[in-house]
Amino acid sequence: MKETRRFERVLRHPVESVWEAITSERDAWLPGAVHRAGEPAADVVVESSEPPHRLVCTMGEETLRWELHPIPEGCLLVLETESIAANDTVALAA
Repeated sequence: MKETRRFERVLRHPVESVWEAITSERDAWLPGAVHRAGEPAADVVVESSEPPHRLVCTMGEETLRWELHPIPEGCLLVLETESIAANDTVALAA
């Protein structure tokens, strides 16, 4: 079973600046670059990109979706992560 988490943040920067940070510094902060529980890091694959508003990547079984929406304060960042639910991971390992 897939588990989806959604995070929303208002940022005081224009959409274009946030897009630049997400795409140019991806290797520095994307979790796929980190080894988990002794396992090799998953390769990050860009599935779709609609600059400067939408980016979808996969890392193994996990999907990350970024959406950037202009608002008067700057930018609304919406991040959704979709992965195998923790209890399903334990069941698969057994």
